[in-house]
Amino acid sequence: MVDGEEMMDIKDLKRQGLSITQIAQVTGRDPKTVRKYLEQKRATTLCTAPTSCIETR
Repeated sequence: MVDGEEMMDIKDLKRQGLSITQIAQVTGRDPKTVRKYLEQKRATTLCTAPTSCIETR
């Protein structure tokens, strides 16, 4: 499982322009794990009330 600090590192490395393969090599994670995390974190949910949630990407 990826902890909070490592999640931030992965996001920072991606912002710096590293590829998923390069991030996997730096972190020692499988590229599939890195990709899954990055894709998962792109989708966020905005809720203004319990019945009105909008998923954004």
